[in-house]
Amino acid sequence: MKCSILAIFLITLSILYQLPLYAQKKPKEPKITYISVAPPVPKEEVKPKQPKNTFWVDGYWKWNGKTQGYKWVKGKWTKGKKGKKYQPGHWTQCDKGWYWTPPKWVK
Repeated sequence: MKCSILAIFLITLSILYQLPLYAQKKPKEPKITYISVAPPVPKEEVKPKQPKNTFWVDGYWKWNGKTQGYKWVKGKWTKGKKGKKYQPGHWTQCDKGWYWTPPKWVK
């Protein structure tokens, strides 16, 4: 009897231990919002003095769903990430309208 209780306990414990592996949620796909209005031409920006060990990230137009319009996000100097390359964000036009691909760091 003690062996069967111990066996049930160990089996239950092993199932509970493995449960998070099976219950993990799939990563969410980024929600794409399509905008019918094209973004304005990017602004020409005057770059402030460059700090040491930085590179310039251009400004961009960001869609504001509340105001239903674009808002300019200023460019800035930023430090790099070791072993990675910066990929700027960009607007792309397709049949559904315009959509934003955010910037990211890639290997």
